[in-house]
Amino acid sequence: WVGAEEDQAVQAVGFADVSGFSVLSKRISSEELGELVDAFEREAVDVVTQYDGRVVKFIGDEVLFVVESVDTAVDIALALSERMAESAVSVQLHCGIAFGPTITIGGDVFGNTVNLAKRLTAAARRNKVVLTKPTALEALGDREDLQIHRVARVFELKGIGRTQIVSVSRRSEEGTLRRRRRSHE
Repeated sequence: WVGAEEDQAVQAVGFADVSGFSVLSKRISSEELGELVDAFEREAVDVVTQYDGRVVKFIGDEVLFVVESVDTAVDIALALSERMAESAVSVQLHCGIAFGPTITIGGDVFGNTVNLAKRLTAAARRNKVVLTKPTALEALGDREDLQIHRVARVFELKGIGRTQIVSVSRRSEEGTLRRRRRSHE
């Protein structure tokens, strides 16, 4: 990257990875695999740009994206997961989101925040969006449309250390109404 400008920012970094891709690739034809990858890439670009984020790159069956806020990164991950589950190729994703300083060189993003997002993605189960507990509570604590689920296990993330994570999902309409009623009582 000789001569490439370096851009430092504080932003949300997200990875979304197709669950079980290796096993799936052994069970389906090359044509079907190509359709799956095309659909995933198309949906990822569509969803990320819809939320004013930027797709940094695709790495095999996963997408790396950046956006200004954790709030928006969670919306992107949930929307992409929902779209892929409902698409003609119907697959589940697992996603990790981190927030912090990054360095962009030649369009690619580097730094501990990127490493953390990648490690969180590896720790996420099928159809889950995970973040560190402090990040989720700080950024999403007032979102009534989301439910934050504590993950009981503490993870030892390579290069990061012991990390308490949470998964985030959309709250059902019924759950949101119950929560509002309780807050008014």
